[in-house]
Amino acid sequence: LAPSMPGGVAYARTMPGVTAPFGLFDPLGLTPETKEEILLFRESELAHGRVAMMGALGFLVQSHFAPMYDMDSAPVIRHLDKVLQTENGQLGSSCLLLA
Repeated sequence: LAPSMPGGVAYARTMPGVTAPFGLFDPLGLTPETKEEILLFRESELAHGRVAMMGALGFLVQSHFAPMYDMDSAPVIRHLDKVLQTENGQLGSSCLLLA
């Protein structure tokens, strides 16, 4: 059998992203005990970070580009209200609701 890799903090210290002068940043001691859990948390962190980046990009694009509806320089928070005031917006939202 191959020797198993150490888990927990020992394995976390060898991962990319642990740099000087701070080293492993885990002030509350929440590092999992097994290598598999650490890799699962790392994968989840990457996936959620990517979703957050796409959400931020979508917000910025929506604030400057709305080709189907006239937004009258309204803030992004009011775009949905303006879209739902039109027939096409109500039809589109009804289709999305029923899908």
